[in-house]
Amino acid sequence: MTANPRAWYTMPGDAEAAKPEDFDYTFYPHYYPDPFVSYVGQPTPPGQIASDRAAGKTCVRMLGDSTIAASGICQQVEGMLHGHGWKAAVHNAGVIAANANIMLSTMIHRVVDSRPDITIIVSGGIDALSPLQFDPRPGYPHIHALKEVFFEHFYDSARSSIWIDKPPLTTDKLRTDYFAKLASLRREYQHLSPAWEMAIVETYRGAIRKTLALAVGSNLKLVYALAPLLPFKQSRTAAEAAALPPAKTMAYLARVYSGMSRALADEAARYKDSPNIRVADLHALFAHEKGEAFSDVIHWTPLGRTVVANALVELVAPWR
Repeated sequence: MTANPRAWYTMPGDAEAAKPEDFDYTFYPHYYPDPFVSYVGQPTPPGQIASDRAAGKTCVRMLGDSTIAASGICQQVEGMLHGHGWKAAVHNAGVIAANANIMLSTMIHRVVDSRPDITIIVSGGIDALSPLQFDPRPGYPHIHALKEVFFEHFYDSARSSIWIDKPPLTTDKLRTDYFAKLASLRREYQHLSPAWEMAIVETYRGAIRKTLALAVGSNLKLVYALAPLLPFKQSRTAAEAAALPPAKTMAYLARVYSGMSRALADEAARYKDSPNIRVADLHALFAHEKGEAFSDVIHWTPLGRTVVANALVELVAPWR
C-alpha cells in the first residue's frame, strides 16, 4: 500500500491527499504489465485448473480486485461449497486494483477459453475510488497515466533525435511528471464535476453490459455483484469509524455508488429470464452488521470476508 493508505480515499487538495512519496508502491510485483489485463496479478496456474477439471470438480472462477485476488476468499468459498456437498474447486482470477473493464478483459483473455462451470465477479469499489485519486479517466487502469509518462519522456515527436539522447528519467522527475500529468488529465476530464461522475457510472454500466452479453453469448453461468463498501455500513466499530474517508469523499461515494447500483439493476433486467445470469447488489450488505467487517473503505476483515463469501455461495447454490 501507500505510505499513507488514506490517500486512496481522499480528494486532491485534501490534507491527506496523496503526495509523490506515496506512490512508490506502484512498482509492486503485482502491477507488472500484462498485455491484455493491465496487471499480471497472481492467478491460479492453468495446470491446477486443468487438474481440477480432470478430477471431475465443479470449477468456479472468481474475478475481482484485491478483495478477491489477495484476501483468501477463494479458498473460503471453496470450503463453504464443500460444506454444502459440492465437489468444487474455486480458482483465483482476481487482479489487484482491477476495475470492471479490467475484469471484462480478464473474462475475455483468461476465463472464457477455460470454460469454468461458474464465474463470480465482484466489482465496483475500484471503479469509484480509482478515478478520484489516481488516473481520472473513467474505466482506465489506475496507473495508466504513469505508463504514458514513460512513453512521453522518451518519445521524440519530431524524430530529430533518438531516445538515448534524452535526459535521464530520475525517480524525482518521474514523480514530478506523473503528478503534472494527473493535474492535466483532471482539468481535461473535468475532475469532480457532475459530468465526470456521470461518466464513471456510464463507463461502469458499459462494462457490465458487455460482460453479461459475453457470458450469455458464451453460455457461461455468471454471478455479477456490486461490492460492499464501508461508508454504507450504518453501525461502525471504532476502528471502522477511524477508517472512514473525509466527508466530501463519503458524499461522492454515495452519489456515484447510487448510480452504479441503478446501472447494475438496469443491465440485470435485460437478463431477468436467463437461467445462467445472477446479479446481486451487495453494496449495503453490511448495513446492519455490528461486528468489525472492514479494515478500510474497501477491504474486509475475516468477519467481513465470511459474510461476503456466504452471500456469494447462496447466489451459486441453485446451480448445484
